[in-house]
Amino acid sequence: MGCFSFKSGHIRNAPVVDSNPQDEIHEYDVVVVGSGAAGMTAALTAKKRGLSVVVVEKSEYFGGSTARSGGGIWVPNNSVILRAGVPDSPEQAATYLSHVVGTDVPLERQQAYLEHGPQMLDF
Repeated sequence: MGCFSFKSGHIRNAPVVDSNPQDEIHEYDVVVVGSGAAGMTAALTAKKRGLSVVVVEKSEYFGGSTARSGGGIWVPNNSVILRAGVPDSPEQAATYLSHVVGTDVPLERQQAYLEHGPQMLDF
């Protein structure tokens, strides 16, 4: 298990070692477990809102399964493709998503993803 922090665009890996918990106590507003896309998004959002944040990662590498995914994400109707004039429709996106995830993901969650995904990318 280790922790890492960003400083000047570089990652500093700080392995956790056994120590007396009374030696040093750190307090954070937000503790993020995992450094994948969701964890890093949560950490960045909290930091942008002025909260103190620490990210803990079980691996010696950061990125979680996102590091193996190539970092790709599908978000229909986002501002980048709309500015480029790429045709996209909420109805087609909803149909495609429901075919991909089926009943494994509740309809309300699918709709929330389609509605709020473009805002997330703009962040």
